[in-house]
Amino acid sequence: MSQTRNFLSAHSILVALIVLFLVMLILFRDKLLSRGVLLSFLHSCTILGMLTVGESIVLISGGIDLSNGTLVGMTSILAAWIALQSGVPSILVGSLVVCLIIGCVSSSLIIGAGFPPLIGTLVAMGIAEGITYTVTRGSPLPLSNETLVWLGQANAWGIPFYSFAWIGIVMAAYLILSRTTFGRHVYSVGGSEKFAYRCGVNVKRVKLAVYLTSALLAWLAGIVYVSYAASGAARAGGGGGFSYMLDSASASIIGGVSLSGGRGNVLDATLGTMFFALLYMTVIFLNISPVLEGAFRGILLLIVVLYAYLRETRLR
Repeated sequence: MSQTRNFLSAHSILVALIVLFLVMLILFRDKLLSRGVLLSFLHSCTILGMLTVGESIVLISGGIDLSNGTLVGMTSILAAWIALQSGVPSILVGSLVVCLIIGCVSSSLIIGAGFPPLIGTLVAMGIAEGITYTVTRGSPLPLSNETLVWLGQANAWGIPFYSFAWIGIVMAAYLILSRTTFGRHVYSVGGSEKFAYRCGVNVKRVKLAVYLTSALLAWLAGIVYVSYAASGAARAGGGGGFSYMLDSASASIIGGVSLSGGRGNVLDATLGTMFFALLYMTVIFLNISPVLEGAFRGILLLIVVLYAYLRETRLR
């Protein structure tokens, strides 16, 4: 009995994911197994999954990134805007440079000026929103580049190319965090910055790297979004960047990443991503009014925070 309890405790997100899938399979079998729904699920998992990997790394290091979701919308708008005047290399490099600059701004405020991560990344979020609305004043912008549109629709064995990229990112992040010196430094900084510094870890370099990684993955998620939708949107994903940020942080936390830093892994956080994608699909299947979506997200966030609090209390 104790072994079963320990297994359920150690793999709670996997159990929750399986239970949710079985319930959906019973209630919505025909809808759930249709090709269109499966592709939509993979698309949701890919964008949210990339953001979750970046958010998880930041959380493990003891920080948090509020700007990642807004960077998705900004990237999609910049990509569509640059596409009106230039080709793929300029689209990718131009939008990437802007994302990395904003990542440098937030990390500089946190590392150099001593701002709390919440404030530093909130400033970055405001800058990204300012750039986005300056370019299009909030209006969607069609993507006129055929190559990117093709990449957004291309697949192998029915699986979109961008989903393979997401899987590769998850595996690479897991190996880097679990098998490299840099990964050990990330966990060390998240556990105790002072202790890590005394052990010779370059804390500032680690923090810069994790925030730039989060910005990089947000950029990639934005490229996936604009390629798939063939349009840039300031409020990418319908709920806007803030919703993406909340979902990526919630997926990380429910996947076992500690809010206080130093614990967790991206594989379980990825299961959290899949859990949230299935959960929101359930909301669509139930025809819940979009007006109530904000309330649903709020209740879900409350549950996640309470779950994290109870887990942290038990671990202490």
